[in-house]
Amino acid sequence: MEYFVEYYYFPSLKHVAVISKCGFMLTITGEVIRKLAIYSAGKGFSHLVSTKRKETHKLVTTGVYHFWRHPAYLGWLLWSVGTQLILCNPACFVGYSYVSWKFLKQRIQIEESYLVQFFGNEYLKYREKVPSGIPFVD
Repeated sequence: MEYFVEYYYFPSLKHVAVISKCGFMLTITGEVIRKLAIYSAGKGFSHLVSTKRKETHKLVTTGVYHFWRHPAYLGWLLWSVGTQLILCNPACFVGYSYVSWKFLKQRIQIEESYLVQFFGNEYLKYREKVPSGIPFVD
């Protein structure tokens, strides 16, 4: 739907090179941050939120986790919204941004409740010092 509305009523919108280039840079930046997060977490990385602590679980605070508590989520968010900028899709950009942010906010709240259970004061101190990486989520 968005494509046809823009194609017929705002054709020049699809040819804004600076927006596409910004989107490309966001996408690449997001991908690099996400890959660094996966690498830094090592075997501790999972796409699922752990609800039970394993003996192998360790609180990772090095690498990109030194800068953000949730760098993999930050990377995914940048990648996701960057793709819509590359395509010059303003409606999808706004929609992706909101829905992705809402999803990540809820997921971080759930995940952090388990991290506090697993690591106690160690995680609470880490959370005080290091931002989540997701705007307006702390």
